Amino acid sequence: MARPGLEKPERGFSVVASEVKSLAKQTANAAEEISDQVGAVQRATNEAIVAMKAIGSTIA
Repeated sequence: MARPGLEKPERGFSVVASEVKSLAKQTANAAEEISDQVGAVQRATNEAIVAMKAIGSTIA
């Protein structure tokens, strides 16, 4: 006699596989967003450096 909920183990696997696929997609999207944010910070930092050099040149 099978335990309740275990009559169709392939259905359970399908649910888990679907969740794993969904989580993988969320992870990929988050990684892309983080990459975009890091790029934005790098660009802002470079702009700040250019501005500071310009200010330094003006003062000197």
